[in-house]
Parts: sequence; C-alpha cells; structure tokens
Amino acid sequence: MNRKTVVLVEGDDARRRLLAERIAASGREVVPVRTGEEGARFAAAFAPASLAFVTAGDGGPGVAPDGASNLPYPADLPLGGPGFEREVRRLLLGLLQSELSAHRGLAGAAGELAVDPEAGALTGELDAVPLLELLRALGASNGSGTLRTPLGEIALERGEVIAARTGGLRAEKAFHRLACQTVGPVRFVPRPAAGGGAEVPAAPREIFQSIPDLVLAALEDRIATPPASEARVRLNLGPQFFGSALGPVEREILGALQQADQVGPLLDALPARADGEILRGLGELVRQGVAVLDEPKDRVRVVTDTASDLPAAAAKAHGILIAPYSLSFGGTFVLDREQISPAEFYRRLAEAHAAGAPAIEPPGRGALLSTFAAALETQDLVSIHAAPRFGSALDNARAAAEDALRGRTGFRAQLDPLSIEVVDSRSAGLGQGLLAIAAARLAARGASAPAIRLRLEELAPGLRLFAAARERVERPRFGLFIRPVDVWSLFEIADGELFARGSVDREAKVPEALLDGVATALAGARPALVGIAHGDLAQAAETLRTEVARRWPAADAIVGEIGAPLGATFGPGSLLLAALPG
Repeated sequence: MNRKTVVLVEGDDARRRLLAERIAASGREVVPVRTGEEGARFAAAFAPASLAFVTAGDGGPGVAPDGASNLPYPADLPLGGPGFEREVRRLLLGLLQSELSAHRGLAGAAGELAVDPEAGALTGELDAVPLLELLRALGASNGSGTLRTPLGEIALERGEVIAARTGGLRAEKAFHRLACQTVGPVRFVPRPAAGGGAEVPAAPREIFQSIPDLVLAALEDRIATPPASEARVRLNLGPQFFGSALGPVEREILGALQQADQVGPLLDALPARADGEILRGLGELVRQGVAVLDEPKDRVRVVTDTASDLPAAAAKAHGILIAPYSLSFGGTFVLDREQISPAEFYRRLAEAHAAGAPAIEPPGRGALLSTFAAALETQDLVSIHAAPRFGSALDNARAAAEDALRGRTGFRAQLDPLSIEVVDSRSAGLGQGLLAIAAARLAARGASAPAIRLRLEELAPGLRLFAAARERVERPRFGLFIRPVDVWSLFEIADGELFARGSVDREAKVPEALLDGVATALAGARPALVGIAHGDLAQAAETLRTEVARRWPAADAIVGEIGAPLGATFGPGSLLLAALPG
C-alpha cells in the first residue's frame, strides 16, 4: 500500500497553489485542478482506492468516485494564519488515517484513530488499534514520525523502524518490550510536521531490520505466561548446579543474577538479549533445577461489603473479601447474600410491603475487626465502602482499622509497618464494586496499600453511576378516570450524593436512558470497567449489557444484582449502570 495520490479541487489560484505545496511536502503526489470536472477526468484513469479528493466545502460528493477518500475543507479557508495551519494539519492527518484504513490488519480499527489537529497527531487506544498492526500499516504507507505509548516510543523513517526506546533500553530490545503492549493510549506524530510546524529531526538509526522481520521477531519473543516481574530468582546450589549442561544464555543469566535477583531487573540487565530469549533461558535453569522462581504473593488484600453488589465469581477471581450486611423483616437478622439472596430479598420485600421496609445494618465494627485482624497476619489491606450518605459502613471500617492496628506486635509487624487504608468510594452499589476491582488489579501489580488508596482517590471523581427505580403513580386517562401506571425515576450518584435526573414512562426506555446519562457524564472518556446491576429486572439488564458492549467494546463488564443495601432504596424493578474510566 503506497500513499494516495491527492486530487486537490480548488478554484482560487493562490489557495490552490499554497495547499498543493503543503500537501506535497508530506511526500504525497498532488494533482491540483480548478473544477470537479477536471478532477473526475483525471480520476477515470486510476483505481479509486488509490485517490483522495481534497475539496472546498462539501464539493467532494459527486466529484470523487466511489471508493476514493474525500476530505473537505472550509470554502472560506483563509490564506495563512492559525486557522489555515490547523486546517492543513487536519487534512494531512485525515489523509494518513485514510491510508492506514486501507491496510488489511487495520480495516476495522483505523476509524478508532482520532485526528488531533492541535497536537498534529493521530491518537487511539491499543486495545482498539493493535500496535503491531499499526506499525505494519505505517510501514506500508511509507510513514515517517514517532509512535508514542506510556512506556516509550518508536521512530519511523519512510516506512522503516529506525529506533526505539523504553526506560534505559534502546533498539531491538526496546522494540520487543514495547510490542507487548495491548492496552493504553497510543499517539503517532508524523514527520514532516503536519501543517508546516516545527520540523522534528529524524532519530539516529539504531535498528536496521525491516518491519515484517521486527514484527515476526517480536511475536516469536512473546512468552504465553511469563513470570511476574517481581518474582525472585534463587539459585539451588545442589549437585544439579554443578552437573548441568548450560548454554551461553543460561550462563549469562547466572552471571547477571549476582546483581539482579528479580525477573524484571534481570531482563534489563541483559540488553543484548531479547526478553523472550532470557525468559526461555530462565525456564531452562528452572527445569534443570539450577534455579527456583518464587512468585510474589499480593502485598495487599482488598476488602469491601455486600453494598458493592459484586457477584461472588468476580470477588473470588480478584481475591476480594466481602463483609456482609445484615437484614431483618421483623424477626431474626440474616446475613446478606450468605443467608438470603437478592431474589429472595425482593420476594420478601413484596410480601412485607404493607408492614414497612426491612431493617438493614452494615457490617459492624466488631465484624470488620475480625475480618481485618485475620487478613492482616499476611497482607496489608485496602477497605472500600459506600459514601456516608448511604450508611455507616465507612465509619465502622475506620474504627475497626484503628482497633486492628493498635498494639500489633506479631511476627509480621516486626518485619514492616502494617497498613489498613479505608477508602470512601463516593458511590454505592456497583460503583463501589468497580473501585474494589480496580484496587484488586492494582494490588496484583504489586502496588502498596497507600499507593492504591491514592490511585482510588484519583479515580473516584471520574466514576459515573446512573440508576432507574420503578414507581407506581396514578395518572388520568382520557380525562375520564384515573389508573395506576409504572414509571421509572432516574437517579445519579455523584460525589457521594443521590440526585434526581428525570424519569421515563416505559421499561423499554430505561436501558437507553441510563446509557445516555452515563455517556454524557463521561464527556468522551472511555470506561475501562462497566458495572450493570438489576433488582428483579433481568431482561432490561441483558438489553443494557448488549448496548454497553456495542458502545464500549473494550470495557470489562461486570453484571450482577442489586442487593438489599441499595435495593431497599430503589426497590424491585430497578436497573443500574456504573462506569469507571481507566
């Protein structure tokens, strides 16, 4: 795939000349014409997919043949000035985007690349735009520029990778490390600078392999289940150590282990070897009994309560401890989700409607103290609870944490300071649950309890939660009689408070109303986690899950039921949608 030939349709001689010069400076062939008829005559001799029509206003339709790209610009585009420069950047980035979309590996993903004319870049997310496919497409389009991710950057010149860096690593090893990324933002800044901005000089050439060879090597370098970077490597100085037949890679690893006894530092300590090569050599040392890998145990355990509405499977998968609420319908208290399910709760709620709402209590100070004390023997804790507006669980957790830490003198307390971080989710229900999952994932990556608390405090303001609760109201019909009808009141939980957000008059409208409310509140941000919960409204929840998957395909979705703590407020026939940006 080569760069497209640009047919520039512009009647004004000065504007046509200046635009042609700027587009040609990007390395593309430009055919400037005065009218659409001239452009159509030229296009007749070429395959439409190889052409891009740049036209004033909406003049492209009817001029550009089917299959050709069409990039309009304002008919009153001024010559020179910031407006002109911005429009040129937008045109050049749009041309690059159309060229990348022709690459087979990006056919459905190039549309996920957004044009950012202010930064002079194409931006996207790696879970939607695979890095290796983007590199292949840039190579096929003879692209020059810098591909940036949070871990580092890759420099290209005329369709070839010439340099890469991440941290202190450079060249091929850095490329292989960057090629493993599958999530996070990605940005491509082309050279020459789009729109005539400051020219960025090409990086010195450090990589001489072609992109196909680099991609193949990166794929071969990947390990299906690599050990954690924090895993410690111990030498087993037994008879097998002295009797093993070791290759050059294994011998280099043994030498590097004197300075680096964890997997991550070990990979960095051998810059001439690819990560996959080192990991395979390490695997051979383990197989022969020369080395032992000690996989790290999470330093932190996450605690929450049943107000989080986390499904049991999700909590178990993330190692989250759940402290139960208790409830009573006028008799003995039972434990939420342990002795009474959400479905049973709604059935009994309907039966007890005339007798009033059930008594519901959050886990008390003593119950939380028992949970904290047992877990604290081996791990630090992060405990996440609903905002104070929704009960006293947060205050109980803070008091229990003080009790658990007071006077600790056990063996682990002598090794390092103990920590229990109690976090106000500023939410409730699955909003609280999504923060618990985010905390568990941070813990799995080795984050400390204070670091997790700080990150959750950064994430919580961006959490969005909308819910719908069914109510029966009486409405006049034809002005003749009154009849009861169901309506769904809409609510938002934000900054720890509950706000009314209108209503809808049919169950079929509820999923769309929640989705629109959350999407508007996100203001363009993409959620990494989405939570869907219902109170005896399973079909609407399934509809909502389908729509969420269509709108945010990259988000992890957690689907559960609204339990007693929030269900007592919203009642049966309720639906909730929560979204947490990454």
